[in-house]
Amino acid sequence: MRTKNLFPLLLCSALFTTVMLSCTNEDNTATGSGDTVAEEIHLTPALESAYNVGVNDFAFATFRAMADANPGTSLVYSPVSASSLLAMLCNGAGGDTLDELLQALGFGQEGMTALNEYYCQLMADAPAADPTVSLHLANGVFTDDGSTVKPAFAADMENYYHAQAASLDFAAPTTLDYINGWCSQQTDGLIPSFLDELDPTASCLLLNAVGFKGKWATPFISSYTLERPFTREDGTVTTVKRMFMDMGEGNKCPYTETDDYQAVRMAYGQGRYAMTVVLPRKGVATTDGVIAALSGEAWNTLCSSLSLLSGSELVISLPRFTVATPSRAENLEPVLQQVGAGRMFTPQAEFPGILEDGGLQVSKVCQKAVINVTEEGTEAAAVTGGFIISDDPGETQYTYFTCDHPFVYIISDVTTGVIYFIGTYHG
Repeated sequence: MRTKNLFPLLLCSALFTTVMLSCTNEDNTATGSGDTVAEEIHLTPALESAYNVGVNDFAFATFRAMADANPGTSLVYSPVSASSLLAMLCNGAGGDTLDELLQALGFGQEGMTALNEYYCQLMADAPAADPTVSLHLANGVFTDDGSTVKPAFAADMENYYHAQAASLDFAAPTTLDYINGWCSQQTDGLIPSFLDELDPTASCLLLNAVGFKGKWATPFISSYTLERPFTREDGTVTTVKRMFMDMGEGNKCPYTETDDYQAVRMAYGQGRYAMTVVLPRKGVATTDGVIAALSGEAWNTLCSSLSLLSGSELVISLPRFTVATPSRAENLEPVLQQVGAGRMFTPQAEFPGILEDGGLQVSKVCQKAVINVTEEGTEAAAVTGGFIISDDPGETQYTYFTCDHPFVYIISDVTTGVIYFIGTYHG
């Protein structure tokens, strides 16, 4: 049985997009225990760009570990929520534990000031980036009423992460309702229950939520959706409802291709946020191969190669799909261990700056997620804690982007490249 000095961390991320709700001021405001702002932020555009590469390296490395452990499985994951929560955790870490976390997050050479300023600015800038899209970010620090949070940690959580704080009786049934209610509120009800039970010996619970609401800038046409075959990577064939974009409308979506894959970017709202779908060429590449090749720099290269197609009409078809992360993929401990952040799960963990109790370690990091992609847009939630050209120039030429086999999808900030959502669809 765990003793009171263990520090159970449940990483809660919620990323969801929907197409039928309008943006409101409330949705675009970070929720926390106060409106205070950390000391002046010194990030320059060049520094922020460099940090974005490291943050996306973490995104791809963790998702790659998850995909490797679950081959042939449709997945959904929110890396920006995972990294945000680990950044919060860094403020109470020390020694080798802090070094591991900073290195995994891409701030190994930068340190705590840069880390905190980066995530503080992310919370301030991201919600206001597109007035037609609602991006909501929230953090929570919930402690058992028998434990005392150190003042410096509490101040950092409020000033940099605007974290809501509460002291609760972890042994009381009402506490479970309170925490699940918080998750439900932050995900607009898409994740109504995050925890089935709460260990009464726990000392602290950290939560992070990211919510995104938008609609396709160029929607698919509902009446065009048809049952179509979908070939899995093992060669088996299933049937999916495949959506089609109106002829010629696909040319509003930036496109690129290589010998290994095709990729298209479909915007939400005014275009600041978008979903990029990377489709491996049949018989040439696989989703695993695509994921293995992606890194922060490779992602920037892919994004810079996207452009509007000319001389050909881009015909886009995409499955209408719903994916929930399987239970075997919910535990993120092996994923974080694989990217070099495993010390926090051991008795050698060093977290001297969180509670007055001392002797803390992380006992659990988990994630639950779901995504629903329709003709109008995307609705998803994650709670935690990726052509034929005519030879006749007198005829219309077409480039086909036909998702009739597994693919990788990524929801990101088009300007910064920061990845909010990544997954695979295997039918």
